[in-house]
Amino acid sequence: MGEVFLAHDAVCGRDVALKQMRQEWRENTTMQERFLREARIAAQLSHPSIIPIYSIEESFYTMAHIEGETLKEILKKTKEQSKKGEPLHPIGSSVPALVRIFLSVCGAVGYAHSRGVLHRDLKPENIIVGKFGEVIILDWGLADFIAQPEKNGLDFKEGSPQLTQPGKIPGTLLYMAPERTFGAKSSVQTDIYSLGVMLYQILTLSFPFHRKSVKEFRKMHQHEKILDPEEVAPDREISPHLTSIVLGCLENNPSKRFQKMHQLIRELENYIEGIPEWQEAKQLKLDRKDDWQFQENIALAKHRALMRGLESVEWVNLMISKAQFPGNVLIETKLTIHEGNKGVGFLFSVPEISLPKAIEEAYCLWFSDQGVRLYRSNVEVFHTDQVVLEKERAYRIRITNIDNHIRLFLDGVQKFGFLNVIPLSGTRIGLFLRDGAFTIDSLTVSVGSQNIMVNCLAVPDAFLARKSYDEALQEYRKISHSFPGRAEGREATFRAGLTLLKKAEKHKQKNKRESLFSEALVEFEKLHNTPGGPLEYLGKSFVYKAGGEFQEEAKCLELALRKYPKHPLKPILVENILSRLHESSQSNRQVAYLFALLVLRHLSHLPDAKMIADVLDKHLEPLPFFTPSERGKDNLIIQLAFWLSLPNVLVEMVEKGDLSISDAQNAHVALILLGEEKNADLSILDKECPEITHACFEYSLRKRISLPKQPHPLWTALKEKNWEKAQEILEKLPPKCVQDEENLAFFLYGCFLAGKKGEKEAVAHLTNISERAFPPTSALLSHFLMGRINLKNGWIEKAFSFEKLRLMQELELFSLCLGDEKLQKIIKQHAKKMDS
Repeated sequence: MGEVFLAHDAVCGRDVALKQMRQEWRENTTMQERFLREARIAAQLSHPSIIPIYSIEESFYTMAHIEGETLKEILKKTKEQSKKGEPLHPIGSSVPALVRIFLSVCGAVGYAHSRGVLHRDLKPENIIVGKFGEVIILDWGLADFIAQPEKNGLDFKEGSPQLTQPGKIPGTLLYMAPERTFGAKSSVQTDIYSLGVMLYQILTLSFPFHRKSVKEFRKMHQHEKILDPEEVAPDREISPHLTSIVLGCLENNPSKRFQKMHQLIRELENYIEGIPEWQEAKQLKLDRKDDWQFQENIALAKHRALMRGLESVEWVNLMISKAQFPGNVLIETKLTIHEGNKGVGFLFSVPEISLPKAIEEAYCLWFSDQGVRLYRSNVEVFHTDQVVLEKERAYRIRITNIDNHIRLFLDGVQKFGFLNVIPLSGTRIGLFLRDGAFTIDSLTVSVGSQNIMVNCLAVPDAFLARKSYDEALQEYRKISHSFPGRAEGREATFRAGLTLLKKAEKHKQKNKRESLFSEALVEFEKLHNTPGGPLEYLGKSFVYKAGGEFQEEAKCLELALRKYPKHPLKPILVENILSRLHESSQSNRQVAYLFALLVLRHLSHLPDAKMIADVLDKHLEPLPFFTPSERGKDNLIIQLAFWLSLPNVLVEMVEKGDLSISDAQNAHVALILLGEEKNADLSILDKECPEITHACFEYSLRKRISLPKQPHPLWTALKEKNWEKAQEILEKLPPKCVQDEENLAFFLYGCFLAGKKGEKEAVAHLTNISERAFPPTSALLSHFLMGRINLKNGWIEKAFSFEKLRLMQELELFSLCLGDEKLQKIIKQHAKKMDS
């Protein structure tokens, strides 16, 4: 349609390529319109690999002048040189170099598609490779808009298979998708087919088939067979991965080709980056018992350590594979969720530890009609509400874990990726099911080797996975010294510290463990004042956790949050904090309270904070000396600080001065009870309110001074053994008070029975209680009498200071009422130990 000349732009002082209509077409209005349409379409596309248009006139337009060779010339020269045994073209001889050129072309085509433009005539002669590495698509003469195709079709004659000549079908036959020869419209898939032919040429230096004319092709297309590129050109560097890509472009059925350019581009990038090819390792069938090491219904209790009763238990079906899949892993299946389904979870990197710890440490990719979530240790580390699984629709699921990088693909399209800074060590996979309202195929599990361009950390990571700690440590330190100031060096330093902690776990000798802990702290200290600063505090928190110094662990993480409020690595800190919150909430109440306090104070905007606040609001024991508050978060923080005996938190809240009246009063009361009277402002306390009276009562109990008359004159009467006064007070109380184990009157009535009717009746009353994981302070004596609390079996270490104090107070009063002087002496000895 046009001829190209080298011209000089005098205005801009540069050489340009000038494309002019052929003389024979200039009087044809339709052809002139098409000629200018080509220029206008190209002018709308701004991409490094699309020729830039400078100006458009009535019969010509100008564009950038690129010096170089067309891809067709490169491939042709290489083929001729190969036949003659001559030195090969530097580009044409290298499949990797050609694939990079092809990737640039694909990027430009993908961009054009995103702008609603189809090229429709992709072939090597339309690609130029510049002297300085530029890759440019030159000819956009047949380009058209996807949504608004050209209305005026041209009636051309069928011509040579290698030329875009007049004919009924725009394009070049050898690069044309089969459906186009039968009248189907151009589409993204037809461009992809043309690219597939081009890639086949790049790989083999020949065409995938021979087509003489459209007419002949229509007769013979069913017999057209594409030979395997590896067989056609065994001397070329053609990997099975590239073969699968080219065949994926050249599928006869458009629905079986790559559906979008980004899918093709991703596969090419995987090849260039050396991402491993997959080898099928196992097919796991849900109904084949031999495939599963563990396949049972189990009860999961959420936040057990935060709840006073045995609540929130959920039964789920858990399946853990018998086979192990180390290294890079691919999981593929087809999933359909039905009406009533609550979700399906895929577990991977499940460690070799006992349940339920294994579930907590594994990763869980959760699919539901509410979106897709990625969890670790019950913590949501990634989510997307944009990916919602429709009910009754089958989805092809593809999950990859490559070099700690987790990716999810639905129906061949990547939906998200997540990179974990801490190496994943588990080797089993599994399923986490809440109901049976789903249909799932067998899980096809494939494994892959390391990336061909191996990350420098891969070698020590492998040593670490095999528990060769000394070798891993040596390699990490080498990398750290070799790459100062780089992310790889900082990550190596961090992992060196982790290796020392892993090594410490092996040693039973306390001195050796502590020595390794100190060495790990020094290792993490190297990250101080670097871009990896948050990792210093994260690593140190791991050391304190390993040493059982949980308050120091929480302090370390809090300091990191304060110091790095907007750091790019902050999400890693947040993930670890939430992970520790959920982990500790299963078993360790003191640690769970510490991390709940940390989350409520510094991460209150997160959904996990709202969830944990709801749990605490429901299950924290209401204490009579705290005023109920509408501002739930501050109220919870004050209560947690009191239970944990952390007056510094209360002082900071008071000094900020933004507390409500009731919360300010609660904070000052808590400070008084924690022995911090100097930091409490007594002037704001209403001496007449019940909460202050209760506080004074508790204060007098702790200081062992004369008891006030309120709020429990019954306690005073019992201490003085004034049984008549005690009975008079009891008769005025509602009967339900003395039967409610959460009411202090329940315990006091037991003491009254001990003094008036003897030990048998007192114990019968006090032991008529429900079983609880964490009893209310009013029932501590009851649990002691029933043997559920033993002062020698570790309860002292696990209990809060206020609980230990209250138990001693209850034992002291009970033994006094009972008249057991021997027991009183034992209790006083225990009380002195706790005070010290």
